[in-house]
Amino acid sequence: MKGHLKLMSHHFDTAIAREDPQLNLLDFYLFRGQPGTTVMAMTVNPNAGTQAPDTFHEEGMYAFRFDVNDDAHEEVTFKIRFGEVGQAEGEGPEGRRVQTLEVRRATGRDAAEGTEGEVLASGTTGRIVAGDAGARIFAGLAPDLFAANRTGIDAFRAAPAAGKFAPGVFHDGANYFQNRNVTAIVMEVPTQLIGDPAATARAWITVSLCGHAPYGTDLDNPDFAGMAKSAGLFGATVAKADELEDALRAAFGHDGPALVDVHTARQELALPPKLTCGQIKGFSLYATRTILSGGGEELVELAKTNLRELAAE
Repeated sequence: MKGHLKLMSHHFDTAIAREDPQLNLLDFYLFRGQPGTTVMAMTVNPNAGTQAPDTFHEEGMYAFRFDVNDDAHEEVTFKIRFGEVGQAEGEGPEGRRVQTLEVRRATGRDAAEGTEGEVLASGTTGRIVAGDAGARIFAGLAPDLFAANRTGIDAFRAAPAAGKFAPGVFHDGANYFQNRNVTAIVMEVPTQLIGDPAATARAWITVSLCGHAPYGTDLDNPDFAGMAKSAGLFGATVAKADELEDALRAAFGHDGPALVDVHTARQELALPPKLTCGQIKGFSLYATRTILSGGGEELVELAKTNLRELAAE
């Protein structure tokens, strides 16, 4: 199966990759394996186990995507998801951190969206898992294969400003990536699970959040009421609940188009008359995951907002 090299985006291009190393795609490898098989590998999570977690995101979906008919859309996708982090017994004094994993092969519409697909393999991280139809997968901590002399590069780039050419700055053999790890996903599958072995395939990788995902957008909104007035319309801004009725009366009483800009609290909770155990459990899970993901400020703001609303009532 043939492949074509394409230039892709840098792995720090997105805000979510900069904020969460478990969702930071690093490198993609695709090559022939044993006769009749294809090997695909992706690495994520720079500095895994030191400055970043040594596990995969529990709500992330890591995917190998293949375009097999030259239409620039995926027809076959291998989707990998991971479960909660646990400890494996009998390996080291504190055990080994492991996660469950599941691989699905999706075709047709499922290849392009969602989490569905035929289960191809399931097991745990840190070991080779044999799946159906001859598929094998390993997911876990691995050495970073990159090598670069960062100090040498900086010195080499600075040399021309002083009128020098300094190739000797690389002779110390220093490797900035030495002793650094990543988390890797490596799969070997029969090539026929991708497509016709004699055909050309194009491949890429993605990582996305599914399940609980960050929501909402912080906007620096303009003065909508002022904009309406500048266009000759009726405009009013409502910043407090007791201002709403008067603003609406004035708007409905106006002979012509009207705009009422109502400021709301993004974090205000809409509570039902009676809470169920499932709702309480769901909120507790959300709070725990938010804190573990570094979103403690979001929970503080949520508490402040709803305490203010209770005080107002």
